[in-house]
Amino acid sequence: MRKILPAIFFALSVCSLNAKSNLVESPQLWYEQAADEWMKSVPLGNGRLGAMVYGGVETETLALNESSMWSGQYDPDQHIAFGRERHDALRQLYFDGKFLEGHKIAHDSLRGVKHSFGTHLPIGDLTLDFVYT
Repeated sequence: MRKILPAIFFALSVCSLNAKSNLVESPQLWYEQAADEWMKSVPLGNGRLGAMVYGGVETETLALNESSMWSGQYDPDQHIAFGRERHDALRQLYFDGKFLEGHKIAHDSLRGVKHSFGTHLPIGDLTLDFVYT
């Protein structure tokens, strides 16, 4: 038994070294030409800060966007407080079989308000000229 365990360990380690050579290369995006409009550019960002990359060689254009740039203003009617206590009470109504009462509370408390709060606005375009390409 003492001779078998090292042999198994050695065989597994050799097999795992061999498996690394079979990995596929990381995926890449290749385009024949730069995007000529915003809808053809490639999005890049994290949901708060973003850019649309046009993909030029001599000249690169980035359409920049940031979440605090938007056309609306704060609307206190947009926020409907629905805390843990109300959530637990709503769950209990459904568990007790009081579906109509639970539906009314859910309808009044869990839906959005039809106020327009605006939309994100672009910060601007950043154009990079690479002179020596």
